[in-house]
Amino acid sequence: MKAGRKMHMKETISKEKKNKTTSAFSRAFGFSILFLIIGSIWVMISDFHFESALLCDANHVNVFIKICYIMTATVVVFCVMYIFFKKTKAMKTNLEKEKQQLLESERRKFVLLDNLPGMAYRCHFDRNRTMQFISQGCFELTGYETEDLLHNKAFSFNHLISPEHQDYLWNQWNEALRAKAKLKEEYPIVTATGETKWVFEQGEGVFDEEGNAISLEGFIIDITKRKKQEMMQIYLNEHDSLTGLYNHRKYEEFMAQELQQTRNKRALILVNLRKYNFLLSIFGYKYCEDLIREIAVRLTEMCHDRYRLFHIFIDRFVIYIDNLHESNELMALCQKIIDVLTIHFASKTLGGNIGVVEIDYTKSDSESILKSASIAAENGDMDQIFSYSFFNKDMEKRILRESIIKSELSDILYDTTKDRLYLLYQPIVNLKTNRISGFEALARMNSDEYGLVSPNEFIPIAERAQLIAALGKRIMHKAMRFLKTINDRGYPDIYVSINVSPIQLMRDDFLSDLLQAINNLAVDPNNIVIEITESAFSGNYQQINNKLDVIQKLGIKIAIDDFGTGYSSLARERELNVNCLKIDKYFIDKLDHLDRDVAITGDIISMAHKLGHSVIAEGVENEKQKEYLIDFGCDYVQGYLFSKPVPEEEAVKLIKP
Repeated sequence: MKAGRKMHMKETISKEKKNKTTSAFSRAFGFSILFLIIGSIWVMISDFHFESALLCDANHVNVFIKICYIMTATVVVFCVMYIFFKKTKAMKTNLEKEKQQLLESERRKFVLLDNLPGMAYRCHFDRNRTMQFISQGCFELTGYETEDLLHNKAFSFNHLISPEHQDYLWNQWNEALRAKAKLKEEYPIVTATGETKWVFEQGEGVFDEEGNAISLEGFIIDITKRKKQEMMQIYLNEHDSLTGLYNHRKYEEFMAQELQQTRNKRALILVNLRKYNFLLSIFGYKYCEDLIREIAVRLTEMCHDRYRLFHIFIDRFVIYIDNLHESNELMALCQKIIDVLTIHFASKTLGGNIGVVEIDYTKSDSESILKSASIAAENGDMDQIFSYSFFNKDMEKRILRESIIKSELSDILYDTTKDRLYLLYQPIVNLKTNRISGFEALARMNSDEYGLVSPNEFIPIAERAQLIAALGKRIMHKAMRFLKTINDRGYPDIYVSINVSPIQLMRDDFLSDLLQAINNLAVDPNNIVIEITESAFSGNYQQINNKLDVIQKLGIKIAIDDFGTGYSSLARERELNVNCLKIDKYFIDKLDHLDRDVAITGDIISMAHKLGHSVIAEGVENEKQKEYLIDFGCDYVQGYLFSKPVPEEEAVKLIKP
């Protein structure tokens, strides 16, 4: 089959060549015959002695010569004409082919342009973008027919470009043409149906011999889908998914721009919600998310054109105030926020602190401003459901101090080469025997930055930093080593009292840590007293009381520290699993100023004895206080009257044989 097709193609080509050759030959032959006839007639007519020439031999020769010349010339003419017609035919064929190729090229170009996504164009370089050529994609892109835009028949293409981008695009074209570079721009257009589409245009200028731009050529395609995805991504990057408000990233970008401008007074308000995690554990995510959304709505209602609201964290909102008139405006706004939050959310056990900072032009970054607002919020009144406070430098110093102490506490737990946590021991004296019955272990911290730090300062910091459990474990081990030392030195009846944080006490591993320390050091649990503050019972009363019951069954005694100041427990004191009450120094100090009949210290001692508890008076500093306590039957005392807290070796020396 293939061989037959090839043969057929060869025969066809051969016939075409033969036809072309025959055609050229026929036309050349015709011209030659015509030349021969004309030449012969011319020879005959030019001889004036035609008749005599027929009779004369000489003339016969002359005629014959002429006829030979005519025949030769005819052959030459034939050859020339044959070659001429053959080449003319070839030229005509080539011209025809080139014409067909040109037409095919034009057809392909128009098919390609009409099927390209978007619109190809050529236009004058003028403000109207007067179109000279537009591809058929114009209708799909703009909703208008090509005839509407060609030569601005209905209106110009520039009319479709959004007004806010017209001047910008014109300027960009001018810059591109000056640099003889391509223009690449994205901008919105409005279609015939009123729809806004985003388009991408790429084009370049067409220049004359002198380098002047005479027209523009390029293409424009629809990028609306991609642009919407980009805009959605930008929205998600800048907005909180829960509330739809600007997020922390947008806050940083916004503030970076604002801080570059030194103009009118400004301020920042941070709304820091409390108990969010507590509510989350009780009510779950949906409840808390709905709560945050509702708060966002309430705060949004309070904001106007000079206020900008951000949701920077799940339980934190920021309000930026521009063009601040006076500080009274801030106080009024904070009170308004508190009123709204109290009305709608106080019943839901949600509280919060509001921190306010007036922006100083010396503040160079958004984070330092936010940090200052956070510091102010942390210094709010925790006893109120909602409160506000203004930032000042003293707050910053306190926060810096707390931060350094927290860092050093963390180092103490993991760096044993330099022990900056140590214990002092204050003796507890039996008033009946006037001998030392035990010692209270008092933790002290020696800060590299601040020197000696009071436990009243570093213990709360450790609790907030969630370091108290590890810190308390370290203190417990040190105190038991001291107990082991005094027992080994021949004082088996001396006990050690150890202060324990309620947070540490309620941990699941507290009992196991306690037993491990007792077993490792081989100390008698009957010589251990656990002290907890009275305020510990204000929260998880039943849970703590149950835990104390378990500890008592191990032989360990329980004492309530600072009794009488935090939690009015006399009404329920009978229910507490405790062995001893330690009367707070506040009541001991009152003995110096009140008559015996007025002071209630004796009543506390009497009530405790009726309930079967022993009593220790703290902070005894003079004989008058001591005599009062003896008269009212107090069991033990401790204070500077007997000894200040001392190191381990000095404490051992205080014990009388």
